[in-house]
Amino acid sequence: MTLVACQRPPVWFTPSAAGGAGIRPRWLPDQVRAAASTARWQRAACRRGLHLTFAVDSDDANVRSLSDALFADLPAVAADPDHRLSVISRVRRRTLAVFADDYLVAARARPSDVASFLGWLVTQGTVHDATDLLLFHAAVLAADDRAVLLPAVSGVGKSTLAAALVLRGLDYLSDEVAAIDPATMRLRAYPKALSLDPASLDLLPTAPSLSAPTGIPSAGPGGELHLPASLLRPASVAPGATPAFVVFPERAEAACSSLERLRPAEAMARLVEHSFNFVHRPEALFERVATLARETESFRLLVADVASACDRIEGLLGRGRASTPEPS
Repeated sequence: MTLVACQRPPVWFTPSAAGGAGIRPRWLPDQVRAAASTARWQRAACRRGLHLTFAVDSDDANVRSLSDALFADLPAVAADPDHRLSVISRVRRRTLAVFADDYLVAARARPSDVASFLGWLVTQGTVHDATDLLLFHAAVLAADDRAVLLPAVSGVGKSTLAAALVLRGLDYLSDEVAAIDPATMRLRAYPKALSLDPASLDLLPTAPSLSAPTGIPSAGPGGELHLPASLLRPASVAPGATPAFVVFPERAEAACSSLERLRPAEAMARLVEHSFNFVHRPEALFERVATLARETESFRLLVADVASACDRIEGLLGRGRASTPEPS
């Protein structure tokens, strides 16, 4: 089996792109070739995340299962991938080595962390390659082609809200990247699996069982759970939608979740804070962000609990229990 070696790592694997994650790529093609020559090695199908095409190969069956779950809802592509990730087991050390196009990017990854790391790498590459799109760190759900964006920093619970809303019948576009075509102002889907703390399953309206028949692989103690939206609810992934609402979730100590309307100027400022690429193209994207803030209704969502927060979001979309936002 011949693997084509790159002369330098993709820019999204470099230390500067990693945001201080400490990645120092080293080109070690011989290690990948040696692993690829073993009977346990399996090459994966090519998948597409927005413009990025990639595949994840491994000699570890659990890694392949985790990877399949993580990227199950991304479209398969009948072509050679732009980038190939390789995960090699190190039995004696009970760790995994992760390579990107023959560059070692993680020497001693724990099995419980490898799926999250692969998801991070692919999302970095997806964001880096989508230079023509307006990108936000946000979950995206939709009903009847009307989408709600949930921009938030990591840890607020946007993926848990997204999973609960999928189980309630909303369509899923992403739990990580809201991608908008500036020419049409249409959203494009990046439907990687929802990444959840296993404890958050208890917060969902119909928590899926972790028993073997579900096909959900376990990352082990301390690892995240990666749930494809199509496993939460069949046919739940939408390829695109029109932005209708922007809702900024925040945790709050309250009896019930509530919505507070934001003025367009406030919404725009918050959108810029959550944009992946506005800082790189401010002049080109300024008017598009302003258009998004003007043409959608924007709210601050004070999240007291998952159920009442979902009620408020569904109310905006004309589903379930109606809600009356607080005046600005």
